[in-house]
Amino acid sequence: MTDTEILANLELLGFGVEQWRAVALLPLLAVAWADGRVQPAERARILEVAHQERLLSGPAAQQLTRWFTHRPTDGELEVALQVIEALAARQPGPSIDMNEADLRQIEERCEAVAKAAGGILGLAFTIDSEEAVLLDTFRRRLRRAAATAFSDLPTPEQGRFEDL
Repeated sequence: MTDTEILANLELLGFGVEQWRAVALLPLLAVAWADGRVQPAERARILEVAHQERLLSGPAAQQLTRWFTHRPTDGELEVALQVIEALAARQPGPSIDMNEADLRQIEERCEAVAKAAGGILGLAFTIDSEEAVLLDTFRRRLRRAAATAFSDLPTPEQGRFEDL
């Protein structure tokens, strides 16, 4: 996916380039909606993430509010996952990209949302079967994106930076 396509897809999702990290909220929202509605604990977890990423203002906040009341479409989720994969495939630099830690964090945050509403007396956490299916799908895609993107990077044995 080219830079122009990434930007167009971010705009399609309702985000400007300055709030590009909001694309990582879509998998969390999909997990929250897996059982047909967003539970208060799931909403709180997603809002916590949005706050940490400074996404509680502007277009990202507007989209987040909409997605709390209207489930993101399968098309929106697919576009978000494709953007995440494309950002992972970009070479690290001064512009927008996602590294392996970012992908792992999305996976961990999805699991935290799934567990948020499934606790039993605060002792045991259960994950709904629909959420488990989504978590597995996201895990596979994020891990494949990481493996593909980061397997192409040169190792120190392959040459010096100047050789690239």
